[in-house]
Amino acid sequence: GSLSTIAKSPAAKGKADLRPLYNPNDFNWPEQTLTLPLKEFNAYIRNKKLSSEDTKRLKKERRRFQGRGYARKARARKDKSKSSAASSYNALKARMDDALTRLRSVKNENRRLRAREERILRLVQHHQLEIPDLLNG
Repeated sequence: GSLSTIAKSPAAKGKADLRPLYNPNDFNWPEQTLTLPLKEFNAYIRNKKLSSEDTKRLKKERRRFQGRGYARKARARKDKSKSSAASSYNALKARMDDALTRLRSVKNENRRLRAREERILRLVQHHQLEIPDLLNG
């Protein structure tokens, strides 16, 4: 657990207020230190002759910094994947809409041709015309 103490804050007006004794943000290490390759990072710790407590804090901060970097990259990958999926979906939807439009057009043309064939057949029957075998299909 984290160490805490009871402190009086002016805004609390006498109420107990729990605040951590150790704030990891109090030790801001330079980013270039946190991003050193592991061998160089370990050499840095040895050369600085840091106390074991400071070494723990530095390593913890490095892990936190790296974890945030990994999380940022994962979010970017996820966003890119979502964006790619969305554009694929939009492209497929557009193709489907075009195909449906063509299908409706073909169906309308089919209805129009069937109605025309019906009118022609009625005229043929009305005038008692012979239909050549080639037209009977």
